[in-house]
Amino acid sequence: MPNNVRKLKGVLIASVALLIVLCTAIVLFFAFCRADNIDVVGCELYSSEEIIEASGIKEGVFLFSVDRDGAVDSILHKCSVVHDVVISLKLPNKVIISVKEDEPGFKTKIGVSTVMFDCELRVASVNQNSHDGEGVEVLLPEVRTAIGGERIEFASGEYTYVSKILEAVAKSSLFDRVTTIDCTSAIGANCVVDGKFTLIFGGVSDIDLKLEVAAAYLGIERVSSAVSATLDLTSPKEVIVTIND
Repeated sequence: MPNNVRKLKGVLIASVALLIVLCTAIVLFFAFCRADNIDVVGCELYSSEEIIEASGIKEGVFLFSVDRDGAVDSILHKCSVVHDVVISLKLPNKVIISVKEDEPGFKTKIGVSTVMFDCELRVASVNQNSHDGEGVEVLLPEVRTAIGGERIEFASGEYTYVSKILEAVAKSSLFDRVTTIDCTSAIGANCVVDGKFTLIFGGVSDIDLKLEVAAAYLGIERVSSAVSATLDLTSPKEVIVTIND
C-alpha cells in the first residue's frame, strides 16, 4: 500500500475517532443539562415561587425538555395580572422566566393610607399616611390585612364576590370611565361611571351581561345627556332607569 494512501487512511481514522469523541462529549454534556436553577425576573405582585409553580417547570428536569410554550400559557392563565412572559434557557442549568405585570387597576383607603391592588385583591403597594394613589377607588368590606405582594384579607369571610365584580369591571368597555365601585356588600354592589351614572348590580350573577347592557344604555342620548342617572341592573332584561335632568 502506497505511503500517501496509508497516511490518508490514518487521517480519516483519526478524524472519525475525533468526531465520535466530540459527539459523545456533546451528548454527555446535554444529558447533564438539568434545570437546577430557575430564576424569575420582573415580578412584583407575585412571588418567584408562585410564578414557578404556575409555570409547571420542575427543578432538576432535563433542560431541553422544558415545554416553554406550555409554561407561558399556564402562567398567563393562572396569573391574571401577568400580560407577557418570556422563558429562556441558559446552559448548563438555568431557566429564566421573565414576566411583565399589568399596573394595579384599583385603590382603597384604609385608615390614613391608600392601598393599590389588582382584581385578584393582590396588593401592589401601600402609600402610608397618604390618600394619593393610582386606580379606580373601591369601597371594600372591613379589611384585616393589606400587605404588599399578598392578597387583601377581610375581617370576616372570603368575600369572593369582590374579585368577581372587579374582574368584570376591569374587562368592561366602561372601565376607563368608572370612578368608584362599592363592594361593601354583594346585594348592594354598584359602581359610578363618569361621576354621575350609578349602576346598581343587584348581586353578582350575570354581572358581565349587566355591564354590557349598561354600556348600551349609556350610549342612548337621553341617558348620556342627563345631569345624572341611576340604572338598576338587577334584571338585565328589565333595566330600570331613573334620570335626573
